[in-house]
Amino acid sequence: MSIQEKSKACSRPMRVCVYTGKIPSTVFIERLIQGLTRENTELLLVGHICQDPIYPQNVKVEGYRNKTGKLLLFLRFLLLFMLKKRADWKKIQDLIQNKPHLNTRSKKINWYIKVLPVIWYKPDIFHLQWVKNIKEWLFLQEFDIKVVASLRGAHINYSPIASAAVKSDYMESFPRVDGFHGVSKSICSEAWKYGIRPERCKVIYSGLDLKQFTYQQKKQVSGNKSPLRLLSVGRPHWKKGYMYALDACHILQSKGVSFTYEIVGGISEEMLFQIHQLQLENITIHEPLPFHRVIKKICQSDLLLLPSVEEGIANVVLEAMALGTPVISTYCGGMPEVIREGQTGWLIPMRDPKAMAQKIMDVSQKPEEEIQQITRQARGYIEKHHTLATMSEGMVALYNTVKG
Repeated sequence: MSIQEKSKACSRPMRVCVYTGKIPSTVFIERLIQGLTRENTELLLVGHICQDPIYPQNVKVEGYRNKTGKLLLFLRFLLLFMLKKRADWKKIQDLIQNKPHLNTRSKKINWYIKVLPVIWYKPDIFHLQWVKNIKEWLFLQEFDIKVVASLRGAHINYSPIASAAVKSDYMESFPRVDGFHGVSKSICSEAWKYGIRPERCKVIYSGLDLKQFTYQQKKQVSGNKSPLRLLSVGRPHWKKGYMYALDACHILQSKGVSFTYEIVGGISEEMLFQIHQLQLENITIHEPLPFHRVIKKICQSDLLLLPSVEEGIANVVLEAMALGTPVISTYCGGMPEVIREGQTGWLIPMRDPKAMAQKIMDVSQKPEEEIQQITRQARGYIEKHHTLATMSEGMVALYNTVKG
């Protein structure tokens, strides 16, 4: 790049493609987009539009809603490349020859739909959110696009253990990636096993828009005089540890503790059978709820329980800490980075229903002043380390480092 080109590039906003393939995406990614729009960036989102997104003017959306929209998107970009970027189109054709898995017209069109908008706009940074797909995106470097990948719990902590193919892809691809974003220190250190150069991996904690999270000081955590209201939020997956939470509920019930336990996120056959077999009472399972209803549930609960065996850093824990709801979490993944025992919440061993039940009983008997002190400290921790501003500033710093 010439001196004039570098000067021009420095004067314009940084162009970033945040990619998941789904618009809108998860809570974390939507918060990332929200934070980046406040920085000097232009964002590109590509993929299936599940519902009409509402984004600021500096967000460009290239997506489709159905098969017809998918075909029209392909034809539009095909025409654009044929008319204005024939050299890039030839390069794309050469690339596709080396992708034998794209052996049908349908597969080729699906691939074109994903990649053509990205190559057309040529962002400075392509930020991939699902690292298991990293191998198929590294070709973008041939178009002078830097590739950044996010490291999340499941994709690092157990996917390469469960699949030799995933591990092989990581070992081959990770050394070539321009930069990594890790949601916790724990997950970054785990990812180093697959060839990441530590200097290319930056820990950037998830951020909350604290205007949406009003701290509510708990007057009392219910004890024996009224039902203790327990809440967990997360999909019915083995890594969420609900089997251990339900065993803990059985212990509480056998000891005559008055409580209710709600799980938001759905139910599995295993959970249903366990509830029936243990004859558990006062257990309520909800399908996934809208965000505002989840927040209301958190505020109405006495304790948020995270019984997981694997996490990066759970967003729901950050939300509960911001709202003033006490948290009991297992000592898994990056959770000890936010939950400090007896300071911002409480930690228990993984897969230990007895310890979980005992900790729940202990916390329910703590004085009101102690509970309030811990929830205030938890809110203060969020205000210092987990705001949208700290997240977006950290991400832009990573992009600038990668961009050079």
